[in-house]
Amino acid sequence: MASKHDMPQDKMPVAELLHRCLRGDDQAKALLFSEYADLARRAVTRKLAALGLLRTRRSEVADICHDLFERILADNCRMLARLHKPASINAWLVTIAQNLTVDYVRKWSRRAAIDATATPPVVRETPARYAIRRETKNELAQKLEALPPIDRLILELFFVQGLKYCEIAEVTGLNINSVAAKLRRSKKKLRALIEKE
Repeated sequence: MASKHDMPQDKMPVAELLHRCLRGDDQAKALLFSEYADLARRAVTRKLAALGLLRTRRSEVADICHDLFERILADNCRMLARLHKPASINAWLVTIAQNLTVDYVRKWSRRAAIDATATPPVVRETPARYAIRRETKNELAQKLEALPPIDRLILELFFVQGLKYCEIAEVTGLNINSVAAKLRRSKKKLRALIEKE
């Protein structure tokens, strides 16, 4: 009879994967990277866009993501050991990715201030488009505040964090059908608030 360690790596439960990473299993660390690298890339790209940095070179996004996983897995996975609920790994990882992206942009800004010849990693949007985007974002934020907290959370996890229904279910503790229904209702409520004006 095969043990649970003999099962195909892509079927490994998250809790087991994290446990093996914490034990120093290099194969588990590689699997963690392959499983969550795409989520990290999406989070970094979205955060750069939210900061008004519309186009980035793919290599810079990859650099931030590699730095993210190096930090998570460094010092015997010290950061990973702080994750107490394996089911919330997606939200945890997205938060760390976004914070690291902000740090990266700050470092680049400081470098650019010192070195006038530094090539910016991004092409910035025009001031007019930035103003329109900020105004729209502020109006949307006001509308979202009018929604119940669970509706706001589900909309943010789906649209901002880019999580799938099953991932939202893990984070919120709801089943997938409830997530789908709540997301539909939340979008309808938000649309009604927007159309009211």
